[in-house]
Amino acid sequence: FEVLSKDGLLKIENAVLGVEALTDSKMYDGQPITAELTGLTGSTVDPDSSAAHIEYSTDGEEWSDEAPQLTDAGTLNYRIRVTADNYDTAYAEGTLTVSARKITFTSETLEKEYDGTALSSADSADQGITVTGDGFAAGEGVSFEVTGSQLIPGTSDNTFTYRLDDGTNAANYEISVSIGTLTVNSRSNRETIIVEANSGQA
Repeated sequence: FEVLSKDGLLKIENAVLGVEALTDSKMYDGQPITAELTGLTGSTVDPDSSAAHIEYSTDGEEWSDEAPQLTDAGTLNYRIRVTADNYDTAYAEGTLTVSARKITFTSETLEKEYDGTALSSADSADQGITVTGDGFAAGEGVSFEVTGSQLIPGTSDNTFTYRLDDGTNAANYEISVSIGTLTVNSRSNRETIIVEANSGQA
């Protein structure tokens, strides 16, 4: 018998990578949240080795080896691209979200009897303004100036203004204001003057 041989072509196809990207959220704290490759499946490639090339993009067009970060309140959508020898290029999408801190400034409600001096919370601790809610991130804050005052009997708003400290970005806070009242009551112990007719004879 005769043995015949025939040349052929052996094709080895690339393997498929499974890639996962970080999707995470947090409240604003002044510290960045960073895009990250969180999973690599179907491969023996170490994502931390030079065998895998990891790139990031926030627009799908420009790619960089540097992972994008989000510090201020908002949302960042990004893509990860992983290339490795003998594997198809793989992509994954992730989302980073930083939410604003919710804060309420509340002025005092005060009341007193009329005494000839104006009623104001300006001399109180922190000018009588309380800060509630999530508070400020470390190193950030606010200053207040009370503008409300009530001198005569009656009621008025305990108004105030505020100014965020340098380095405190208003976009990272959802600020609401609650205004107290200033009430001055009429004096309750009024003096009584009695006038008597002169009964003497001329």
